[in-house]
Amino acid sequence: MKKNRLVDVGEDFYYEKLDNGLEIYMIPKETFTETYVTFTTRFGSINTEFVPNGKTEMIRVHDGIAHFLEHKMFESEDGMDPFDFYSKNGASCNASTTFNRTTYLFLGTGHLKENVNFLLDYVQSIYLTDENVEKEKGIIEQELNMYKDDPFWVLYEGILANSFKENNVRKSIGGEVKDIMAITKDELLECYNTFYNPANMFIVATGNFNPDELVNIIKENQKSKDFKRISDIKIKEIHEPDSVVKEYEEKQLSVTEPKIAVAFKISKEKIKIKSEFKVNKYLSLMAEALFGSTSMFFSQSRKDNILIDCGIEIFNTDTHYLLCLFIDSNTPNKIIDKVDEVIRELLITEEDFERRKKVTIANYISSFDNIVSTNGIVIGNVMSYDKYIDDQIEQTKALSYKEFKVFIKSLDFSNKSSLVIKPVDESN
Repeated sequence: MKKNRLVDVGEDFYYEKLDNGLEIYMIPKETFTETYVTFTTRFGSINTEFVPNGKTEMIRVHDGIAHFLEHKMFESEDGMDPFDFYSKNGASCNASTTFNRTTYLFLGTGHLKENVNFLLDYVQSIYLTDENVEKEKGIIEQELNMYKDDPFWVLYEGILANSFKENNVRKSIGGEVKDIMAITKDELLECYNTFYNPANMFIVATGNFNPDELVNIIKENQKSKDFKRISDIKIKEIHEPDSVVKEYEEKQLSVTEPKIAVAFKISKEKIKIKSEFKVNKYLSLMAEALFGSTSMFFSQSRKDNILIDCGIEIFNTDTHYLLCLFIDSNTPNKIIDKVDEVIRELLITEEDFERRKKVTIANYISSFDNIVSTNGIVIGNVMSYDKYIDDQIEQTKALSYKEFKVFIKSLDFSNKSSLVIKPVDESN
């Protein structure tokens, strides 16, 4: 088992890879009472065209199937419900599906062996019948219809759909109702048998536990299970153009003030820096310096009464970054013009750059005060870099303003999409 000392945060990091390919990442914290364990498969909503395990031909499955499969994992032949099991053990459980992964988790105190074994057992077995698959469709349909009335989700999914032409991030994670109704038991099994293999999954544990004990629990559990070892899963390569689908769109919903999304689609091909960690940090530093809550844009726009609030999110795909601003403003056109002005000028001083570096490091260190946040950082690292970057602080300190300026000059902001959600016009 590999062990590294994270000196700047005063924590130890452990890593183990089992013979079946399952990876285990651990950051124990003796001062905490709870343990947080996540079990993740690299299977999300974008993975709809792939070569199934044991086959040679690529297939196309229905949109929303990763989320559908997440739902079905909570049903077992013996009727044992994970929520009931963990509740009786003084713990809680949950799951989530994103564009590129599905994660199952529990949070609790004590009963480590029982809780870990149950997590592994219910995720590594599946109970599907034609009847329970059909029953689930109505439940998911209700969930999808609920999101259609949520202004944030309409904005979030809308700006992705307007920015990407080929990449499946343009589609809803849950899929459309017509797709859900067409999903079959055999289709779900094909996805499960391909993506829910230990070699395509990893465990992250943070909180109060002994690393040696946890690894032994997992090893014992896996010894009794026979999984056919898989190599890299072949997923269809996407050729995404630089241009956006729609440069501007307006919608009407029941909102009190307009909600705006402004997105810049940035090609990775033109970025000459090879380290993805560096690029991610530079892009994040730039976005915060230009549009964060302590930026000149934020304070001046508030002062001019054209901004209520602004959030930043950066989507990372194989070919492009999408820098998204989610804005509340009563003057959509003025705030979009202001965003364009900031991008045209793109002024970030060395002093501001160094200050943002210190904030980034401080935020990273403070995240270790929360075992859920710590766990999330590790998951994010594994999904982005196939490993946990255990020297993040040193690498962040080493970022240079000179290289940052070169990085900024390599960015093409010409491919922009804006989506405005306005209050319903009652007169119409």
